[in-house]
Amino acid sequence: MNNQTYIEAECVVTGMETAEILIARLSEAGYTGFAGPDTIDSHISLKAYILQNAFDNSILNQLSKQLSFRYTINPIPAANWNKEWETSYEPVILDDFVAVRAEFHSPFPHVEHNIIIQPEMSFGTGHHATTKLMMKMMKGILFKEKRVLDFGTGTGILAILSEQLGAKEILAVDNDRNSIKNALENSKRNNCKKIRLIEDSVPPETGNFDIVLANLTRNLILELMTNFRQCVLPEGYLIVSGFTREDISFIENAAAQHSFHLKNKLHYDDWCCCLYVKKCPRN
Repeated sequence: MNNQTYIEAECVVTGMETAEILIARLSEAGYTGFAGPDTIDSHISLKAYILQNAFDNSILNQLSKQLSFRYTINPIPAANWNKEWETSYEPVILDDFVAVRAEFHSPFPHVEHNIIIQPEMSFGTGHHATTKLMMKMMKGILFKEKRVLDFGTGTGILAILSEQLGAKEILAVDNDRNSIKNALENSKRNNCKKIRLIEDSVPPETGNFDIVLANLTRNLILELMTNFRQCVLPEGYLIVSGFTREDISFIENAAAQHSFHLKNKLHYDDWCCCLYVKKCPRN
């Protein structure tokens, strides 16, 4: 990890739903690390981190007006961010299916899959609703001997789970160099052998993937739908999240136009996750 200075934006919001929306909006704006949200004196506190040279206070100010929250900003050396994260991090447990924990937590013996994550300024600790939805949707799919694309891998959490579920090959892609470095470190923490990481801003033109995972944003999913159609095999799966209920019609329309048929849909608070199967047009 580099030694650049980050900006910590500590935001105090009125509820967990607002905090989840704020995480998504800040992710779109280039924030790559989050601590919390935590309940402090009946208020919800969320800490968000972005490189100092990428920080734009006008974006944060605009969001604060739209979502009605107050915030403070503070420069913070990159080396101190992990300490901030460790003081607030709690394991994420989805029933008996998967537990996402840090190295300083003990394993959960009654959970089928234990994933060790150290985020280091990358998105994807398992706490965000969309990551939980993605993992829950993955539970119902056969990964054994499948080829998987995890686009926007962040910490690598979904790629790691894919390997634990039996995928024979995983390509994990992110456009952020620090995320690629972090995902590589996390794959080693979890003894992964089948994950290949590349830095890129678009999926491969052709890849013949059985399963594509894309926990992004509404706009990115819409922009990349053609790419997903090109790299998903016939009868293959596309799992997308990172959008809210008000966005669902846009996602479903775009998916239908690109030969994807809805197979399953999950909700958590206002967030959505969709599972599509690619159907080739009949002659």
